[in-house]
Amino acid sequence: MTRNIADIRRDYEGGRLDESQASDDPFVLFNEWFTLALEKRGKMVMP
Repeated sequence: MTRNIADIRRDYEGGRLDESQASDDPFVLFNEWFTLALEKRGKMVMP
């Protein structure tokens, strides 16, 4: 089963990105963001 990332896309109106505390590695930054997005997804009411 292939998942389409667009199917789980939601607007995120949470905290801000603090560049001074963000990783310089874009893959690490993406992984942190994506993990948070998946955690939030489970708490959201789907339309």
